Amino acid sequence: MPDVFVSYSRKDKAFVEKLVASLAEKKRDVWVDFEDIPFAAEWWEEIQKGIESSESAIFVISPDYLASEVCGLEVNHVRKNNKRIVPIVIERPQRNTVPDALAALNWIFFDNPDAYDDSFNKLQMTLDTNLVEMRQHTRLLVKASEWAKAAHTDSLLLRGEELDELYKLINRPDMNDLMRDFLQRSEERHRREEMAQRFFWGLMGGLLGIAFWAFSTFRSETLITPDRTVYTIALGQVFGICLGVMSMLADELPNRLQRWLGKSQVVRVTLRSLLFTGIGIFAWASYVWFLQRLSTTRQDTNSLLLGGIALALGFLVRSVTKLPAWAFTFVIAALIWLPVFITYQDNYTNFVPLIYFDNPNQLFTIGIPVALIMAIGANFRAVYQQVEIYYHQLTAKTAVPT
Repeated sequence: MPDVFVSYSRKDKAFVEKLVASLAEKKRDVWVDFEDIPFAAEWWEEIQKGIESSESAIFVISPDYLASEVCGLEVNHVRKNNKRIVPIVIERPQRNTVPDALAALNWIFFDNPDAYDDSFNKLQMTLDTNLVEMRQHTRLLVKASEWAKAAHTDSLLLRGEELDELYKLINRPDMNDLMRDFLQRSEERHRREEMAQRFFWGLMGGLLGIAFWAFSTFRSETLITPDRTVYTIALGQVFGICLGVMSMLADELPNRLQRWLGKSQVVRVTLRSLLFTGIGIFAWASYVWFLQRLSTTRQDTNSLLLGGIALALGFLVRSVTKLPAWAFTFVIAALIWLPVFITYQDNYTNFVPLIYFDNPNQLFTIGIPVALIMAIGANFRAVYQQVEIYYHQLTAKTAVPT
């Protein structure tokens, strides 16, 4: 991308050629129309592209420049795209001929040929100011313009580290509506993808956890019948869906629901609590249902309530606190395993087992791995992102400067 766009009057071309040569000696990429417009190209479209792709715009001000209608168009397009304007004066105009947009800025005077080097050094310092932010702004504008020209196709939206870097610009005053819309659409697409991935890994955690439990507990061919296999797969899918939905909603709610709820944290926490409790109870009820043990006794009701509330509590803690993802994994694992442990003990006569084990020792040898598998699946996306951040920080610290 060019460093700078030069807007000038044709009558001042001799000075501009000298200026462009000086900028080129300093390794600056300059967009100027006597070099960069291809033969037979649409002239104004090329000018617009040059402005949009440049980081700053130099206006070479003179009476002839201010009298030019074309230069006025260039000024307006630079302002529309919130590019930084650097006005330099080669011949002082009458004040009443200067547009307000240029009159309010600090000018760099090149009207004394003997002081050219000093003026050029001031220009250099001005162009170097906030260079990183200007490049980010320019990159964002170019990408947003390409996205608009491609009919807002999702394939051109930002993602990953680039989205994280450029989304920080969204509240800057020099952002236009197109750039803000581009960032918001990119962020919404990113949120949808993140929610889908969290759901997938939660589903896999539930499915693999149930599979591990079933084929570790029922080890004989007599017990592993086709019907029981079907029930086990169905049970894993239902429990996995419940884990996936809770994992998906723990970090954020869908955009439309968030807008409807407003910014009240109390309302959001209350809604999450109700959702998690209902889904958690349904998840534990699926054990009884698919193993054909559904009943309506008080003991069963207490058992399902205990398991559902404990599971809901784990995801609620994740949604309202800032613990590391690995810590949530152990919290949720403990709250998956604890109801199983409580309801399986003979001395707790008010409860019945949530999961069947043919040996009490399997509460530890099988029950704990089951809970860990499920918890890892429910937190896999967050743990992966955290590991990725730690890895980048570590490599940045150990990198040898070149």
